[in-house]
Amino acid sequence: MPKTMVQTTNRFFPIILSIAIIFFLVAAFSLLSFFAAVTPEEALNRGYPPMPANWEAGVFSHGSYYQWFTIAEQPILFGFSILLFFAAWGVTIVTALSKRKAFLIKHKSV
Repeated sequence: MPKTMVQTTNRFFPIILSIAIIFFLVAAFSLLSFFAAVTPEEALNRGYPPMPANWEAGVFSHGSYYQWFTIAEQPILFGFSILLFFAAWGVTIVTALSKRKAFLIKHKSV
């Protein structure tokens, strides 16, 4: 008997969901970093400590900086982050709905 899409998705559900959640978290971190990134001049204007002079932008987090990019500096990476965010979110929703459908089919009371 050939396997249906629901059975195949049900079998690989933990793997697909884990990968989708990891990609979602990576994309969310990237997007939040893009929105929080400041240039060295902006950091001083906001009252943050000075960041290293050779950095184009950074994010002030937990008392120190980590190097990042501005949206204007890396628009393709920003667009990819948005795409990855929504793709991972969509895969998570579709996978969860497929798991729900498989559960309802399996436990259908007649």
